[in-house]
Amino acid sequence: MMSNTSTPTINKILYVDDDPGLLEIGKIFLESNGTLSVTTYLSASAALDHLNSASYDAIVSDFEMPRMNGIQFLKNLRERDDTTPFIIFTGRGREEVVIDALNSGADFYLQKGGAPTAQFAELEHKILHAISRKRADLALKKSEQDYRKLIEHAGEAIFVTQDELFKLVNPQLISLSGYSEPELLNQPFTRFVHPDNAGILLDNYRKRMAGSNLPTHYIFRIIRKDETIRWVELNVVVITWDERPAILNFMIDITDRKLAEDALKESEERYRHLIEHAGEGIYVVQDEILQMVNPQTTALSGYSEQELLGKPFKNFVHPADFGVLIDRFKRRINGETVPSRYPFRLSRKDGTIKWVELSVVTIKWNDAAATLNYVTDITDRKLAEDALKESEEQYRLFFKTSQDSVFISGTDGKYIDFNDNLFERLGCRSREEALSIDVASTYAHPEERAPFLELVRREGYVREYPIAFRKRDGTDFDTLISIVARKNPDGSTKAFFGTVRDITERKRAEAALKESEERYRTIFESFEDLYYQTDTNGIITILSPSLNRLTGWTGEELIGEPITKIYANPEDRQILLNELAEKGYVRDYEVLLRKRDGTETPVSLSANRIFHPDGSPSGVAGIIRDITRRKQAEDALRESEVKFRSLVDHALEAIMITDMQGKVLFCNNAAARTVDAENCEDLISRNVMEVIAPESRADVVKDFEEVARGHDAYIARYHLISLKGRDVFVESIGRVITYEGRPADIISLREVAGQTQRTGLTP
Repeated sequence: MMSNTSTPTINKILYVDDDPGLLEIGKIFLESNGTLSVTTYLSASAALDHLNSASYDAIVSDFEMPRMNGIQFLKNLRERDDTTPFIIFTGRGREEVVIDALNSGADFYLQKGGAPTAQFAELEHKILHAISRKRADLALKKSEQDYRKLIEHAGEAIFVTQDELFKLVNPQLISLSGYSEPELLNQPFTRFVHPDNAGILLDNYRKRMAGSNLPTHYIFRIIRKDETIRWVELNVVVITWDERPAILNFMIDITDRKLAEDALKESEERYRHLIEHAGEGIYVVQDEILQMVNPQTTALSGYSEQELLGKPFKNFVHPADFGVLIDRFKRRINGETVPSRYPFRLSRKDGTIKWVELSVVTIKWNDAAATLNYVTDITDRKLAEDALKESEEQYRLFFKTSQDSVFISGTDGKYIDFNDNLFERLGCRSREEALSIDVASTYAHPEERAPFLELVRREGYVREYPIAFRKRDGTDFDTLISIVARKNPDGSTKAFFGTVRDITERKRAEAALKESEERYRTIFESFEDLYYQTDTNGIITILSPSLNRLTGWTGEELIGEPITKIYANPEDRQILLNELAEKGYVRDYEVLLRKRDGTETPVSLSANRIFHPDGSPSGVAGIIRDITRRKQAEDALRESEVKFRSLVDHALEAIMITDMQGKVLFCNNAAARTVDAENCEDLISRNVMEVIAPESRADVVKDFEEVARGHDAYIARYHLISLKGRDVFVESIGRVITYEGRPADIISLREVAGQTQRTGLTP
């Protein structure tokens, strides 16, 4: 049986480049679809010799090559009247090179760079377009009918202009411009040309129709009917249409290419800018090490650029996926054909997992093989897919494990299905027992079921309706039931789907909370000190009942008023606010409080800043304590201390207080005079041993040790040597006291005549 499958046309391509590696890769890519057969040469001169005895459907040539560059190669061909479609495919991106190539008769100019797959796909597209255009040119020479047929079925936008008007348009032009055929025919061909480009196109059209030899390629912008702007490349040929001169125009959309070319023209920095602002993660791997990452990769992985560069890329790949990735990486570098797109899990720095889709191409990086990797976050999509696959299982899992009782019941009053929680709460011994009982019998008050279901039928659903249920042992428990009626197509009720939540414990907790609040209220109302709260503006919001006893005011008179109303000195509030802002609290700050009768009373104020649940400030809460009695006691103490000081300072006997090591902590004027000190300050902080004569020191030390062991007082005579060297004999009476919170020795000295006399200790 004869096959109806037609054999695809294989186009012969001559590919010239001085880079053998690129020639090999290009040949593999271009021949992969089975529509192109590629012959390669390493120099233009060798290719020219070969063309003396061979012909091709299209020629692809590099620009920069030794001895003869691509444009010189092209000019040689055109001088021999060889019109084979010619494409410059080069890494050079200067504008003058592009112009020279197109003016010399090149059909297309394509710049190298980027992912090989995308790059050679674009080259293949240009080759096929150039071949199509060449064949179209040949066909157009036969007749206008051939023009129309070819134009209608071409893969690019084609149109004929005559007298500056559209005379023929093909479907691709209609699609590209957004205008319909009637909206274009017999309209000016500049209708959809951008105003900035329309003038030069129209001028060149008129010059060409007048016989001038002008470039046949143009790049400009069009404005589609929907007002979007696209970049296009135009190739024009002068033809005869209805026996008069006209222009046959070939136009392709190069918006994406133009944007990429513009970016490449700007410099490597612009390339970096493009990579850094791409919407997907992009990184380069060489020898399993990360060589380049863009900001989207760092954001996706959670690692900084410094934490990624120079590190194995497996560091942020989920361990379960790394084996597959590294195997494909090695095989790809070795030239094997492996999938270029696949998902894997990415382990972020914070330990979370992201699903990403990876697209990989092999590139050269610092003259060595590497992979350029594009990753897109597909976590949401993957989760959605997984959720879709597992939805039924999750529903069943929820049905079985919900802490609430979940059920489906029929209109006949029987359970259709339920989770284990339901029959356990009802006290049934098995599912079979629960399926056999009447639903109404599970109500503590069965008569409530009919009106409840009527409400469900009427409203369609009911949420958290309070119902008391009864267990099989007769005990009741409180619940909230949520239920929805499932309808038949005719609107009748098919079944009821619902959940039952046991709120017995919650009701107990509510009762306990009520009791706790009552206890709090009792404490609050009997609080001795004054508790208050203000908002952030200092307006009083809460006051404890002790307010009236402390100030004479009532809560009704002060709540809603500024707190400064009860300050005797309103400026105290700003001082408090400053301290609150600095530390967040105030402790025992003394202020004067103004009572209702106008009198003032001293109080101690402690306060803290308080906040709303969202963390924003809500005001200040504090305690005000009446310190009138404390202030009176402090005044009495100060008065007592003044009297004591006056008495001691004017005493005739020397009095001093030392710590248990002999350091003078206090003395009166008489003590200073006894040892010839200038004043008390000159004696304080000295050690009494400085003025003890050598023969008395052992006695003094012994007396101190005896006191330390428990003797309460002692009487003794000592020989002193004053600070001025004078011999002084004293009689000393000492006693252990507590001074400033620690043990000390208070000593009374009286100067006597004669030698020392050991009197001994008094227990």
